[in-house]
Amino acid sequence: MLKAAIRQQALASRKNLSDEKWLSMNLAIQKNLLEFLQDFSVGTRILSFQSILEKREIDLQPIHEKLSKSPFEFQLGFPRANSTDYSLQTYLTNEATKFERSAWGIWEPVPHSSQEMQAKDWDLVLVPLLAIDLNGHRVGYGKGFYDRFLAETKSDCLSLGISIGTPIEPISDLHVHDIALDLAISPEGIHRFKQKK
Repeated sequence: MLKAAIRQQALASRKNLSDEKWLSMNLAIQKNLLEFLQDFSVGTRILSFQSILEKREIDLQPIHEKLSKSPFEFQLGFPRANSTDYSLQTYLTNEATKFERSAWGIWEPVPHSSQEMQAKDWDLVLVPLLAIDLNGHRVGYGKGFYDRFLAETKSDCLSLGISIGTPIEPISDLHVHDIALDLAISPEGIHRFKQKK
């Protein structure tokens, strides 16, 4: 199936979800994600993202509120999207970090209130997506921000997609620069696509 068709189908499916079903998916994914993160050590650097709730992305705010506290005590960061070259600048956040809304409606850290980080500084990257296939290739909104970013991460950094649905049949129009994710979390559980060496 082609990315454009998958994207259209996924957006329509999200739009048609009842509030009850969407809330149920949120709770299941939040539970699965917290269970997955229990195996990570204190101080793990996690790059997350601020959900666009209007587009029915999974609400990660309850997770964000827990990750910096015991027993996790992780270091949490968020990206800023550069619309000129479709790159991500990432920032380690703290209690003093301020956020502002971008042109895409995403809450992003204000640079002077956060510590800028490089792609290779992160241990785990949470990736938004519309759909993911059986090989870990994702369909996002079509700009390639995360493919460019993940290409620069260190070899043992894990990439974890947050998916409302289970993996679909392989995408037929992959681009040479598309990067498969290591894992995804859906309401059904964890889906593993490749093993780190």
